[in-house]
Amino acid sequence: MKKTTTGFKIGRRKHGDLVTLADGTTILRLMRSQKEIFRGKENSFISHAIEEGVAGWSVETAVLARMRTRNIQYLAIKVRETNDQYLTTLDRFSDNGHMLNKRKKNGFYQRTLGFEDFQKRAGKVKL
Repeated sequence: MKKTTTGFKIGRRKHGDLVTLADGTTILRLMRSQKEIFRGKENSFISHAIEEGVAGWSVETAVLARMRTRNIQYLAIKVRETNDQYLTTLDRFSDNGHMLNKRKKNGFYQRTLGFEDFQKRAGKVKL
């Protein structure tokens, strides 16, 4: 299956890559680190947040709005350390995601979606 990849920028900042599959489906792939997983509390462990059901991924509202204007329906988050990929749709962010005010940290509003709304594809392990 052939796919093409191009950069996804808003202004000067690159947010991720647009991956277009052979059937014409376009997916926005964002690269994230494990430490960027939303945990609910600042000093909480990831395992505790998963048990409580508050762990999830956050995406800036500007990125979601640009996806909507470009008619991109799928979002993938690739974890740098493990190469795991989390796939979801744009509609799930607007239906199930909750608003998170992060203006004090990095200046952007974000929507957070829990792990249960993502389809996980495990990455390949390199020994």
